[in-house]
Amino acid sequence: MFEQFGFIPYRLRRKIRNISVRHELIRPTAEDSGKIRLVLSFDYEREFGNEQGELSSDVFHEILRILCEYRVKSTWNCVGHVAEKYPETIEHLIRDGHEIACHTFGHVAPLKMSADDLRYDIHKAKEFFRRKFTVELWGFRSPYGAWSHALMKILITLGFRYNIDRASKSSWQNLHWIKCAGETPGRGEKILRIPLVSTDGMYIRKGISPPEMLSQWLMYLQPEHLGKCFAIGFHPWMLGKEKGRLAAFRNFIKIAASNPGVVVVTGAEVAASFVPSPMIEK
Repeated sequence: MFEQFGFIPYRLRRKIRNISVRHELIRPTAEDSGKIRLVLSFDYEREFGNEQGELSSDVFHEILRILCEYRVKSTWNCVGHVAEKYPETIEHLIRDGHEIACHTFGHVAPLKMSADDLRYDIHKAKEFFRRKFTVELWGFRSPYGAWSHALMKILITLGFRYNIDRASKSSWQNLHWIKCAGETPGRGEKILRIPLVSTDGMYIRKGISPPEMLSQWLMYLQPEHLGKCFAIGFHPWMLGKEKGRLAAFRNFIKIAASNPGVVVVTGAEVAASFVPSPMIEK
């Protein structure tokens, strides 16, 4: 697809991408219409994905203590290089019952790689986590929030059940299928998209204070969002840069966990309701 060519401006590539895939909305069932299903999505990349230096292990453990205190499980989109360098942290996540999802092996830029190189990197990550930690990666979160027609086809081929990413305005809070154009209708040619409605990076780049961040997060827990299923994204190294951010995060988790209209789930738990166990390419 043209979107793989770097000389084409991103806005044009995005238009090509939106034309080349079909979004099929999933309507909430009667059972789901009275609650918000919230996925807490953490991009665990440490120094491999940002210029801010290493994430303090104290911050990592404080975030896990908060999640444990309020008995919520979350999805951690892990970079393979992080797992190689800090295997004890991955083991801690697994031990606490959190989901491990894929954030590529090398925190690569999907739109700047050939399809073959991208597939190799993602397959390498999937095999590494399976071999090293005996976990299957069902979910995928793209570095830099960039996705493409080619990337979706790779994920489908490699047996991923879902991906977490930003959605178009028409489906920004709704679960939907992404189906690649040009495929023969049949099993395994579409992937579930859990829409990401916000990330801490959005607020931090705008200079929003921790209390304002909390206010923004709480907006998504209001009754008008009942029946929706979406993810809110976090970066541990961003939360840990300022004590006020961690305090805001704690308050958000406390309020979400105590809200009877909110169910905090992992991405894999959401996908299990819609996606049968896929064929896994060796």
